[in-house]
Amino acid sequence: MKMGGKNALLLMSTKIRIGRKIRTEEFQKSIEEWRQTQPTSEDGTIVQPSPEELNNMWATVVGGPKKGRTYGTGVVQSSSSPSLFPSSSSTLQTMEEMEAMKKQIVELMQKCAANDAKFAKFDKLEELVKKHMPQVFQDEEDNESDDN
Repeated sequence: MKMGGKNALLLMSTKIRIGRKIRTEEFQKSIEEWRQTQPTSEDGTIVQPSPEELNNMWATVVGGPKKGRTYGTGVVQSSSSPSLFPSSSSTLQTMEEMEAMKKQIVELMQKCAANDAKFAKFDKLEELVKKHMPQVFQDEEDNESDDN
């Protein structure tokens, strides 16, 4: 039985998604198996594999490099090539930068809230002046019409 073009593409797309899901599950499983072989850390945090160990696990799951490339990385995997996963030092630097940005965001939000409170007070003051001294605002309107 011959399949039509759309059916063949649908079947191929489904196979690709299933294969991708299986590889991802196998990769997660290999990480969990690796963790079970590691001693627990002194502070109780989960031990993480190094970038090199992650690369090796992924390469094992996908069957190693073919034609100089490892599936899912798009790069030639050799000792001189960049890693699929960032190094721990660059990750640490990025985390420190993110913490600094979070702190700056909190400070800016606090400044904005303080400014909002000042503007709210100013709006209340303006309303009081309009209510009790309307001539001040009428004089402004007269001056603006004279300018035009």
